Amino acid sequence: MNSPEKFATSLVSLALVRKGYVTSKDVPYRDQFRADILAVGKDQDKREETFIVEVKAIRGRQFAPEQVDILREQYRSDFDIPVYFALFIDSDSVLMVDDELHKRMLFSDEEIRLEVIPQEIVAADSPSP
Repeated sequence: MNSPEKFATSLVSLALVRKGYVTSKDVPYRDQFRADILAVGKDQDKREETFIVEVKAIRGRQFAPEQVDILREQYRSDFDIPVYFALFIDSDSVLMVDDELHKRMLFSDEEIRLEVIPQEIVAADSPSP
């Protein structure tokens, strides 16, 4: 994990902790995988939930939605719990997150802007209510 990814991982972890989740970073999972963040807490309906956040640092906004979708499919098959994505655009100091992750964060955007990943990227993985 490079320095911008470590920074973004800490930002996401802090925003989840502020919302009441317990987080662990760089967690071994099922012997062969590592999760950037493993979070445990209560959802909006006060039900216990566990999920993983994968954090990627990118240089600019030239990412392809299909790349995120491919990663999402890979992680969906690797992990048996929900996986959300956070993309840190280092050059713009912007953190883009899946909409479902955004709902689980309490974020102060004084230094870093927080944006939701455009819907066409997250549509394939949006959990149904």
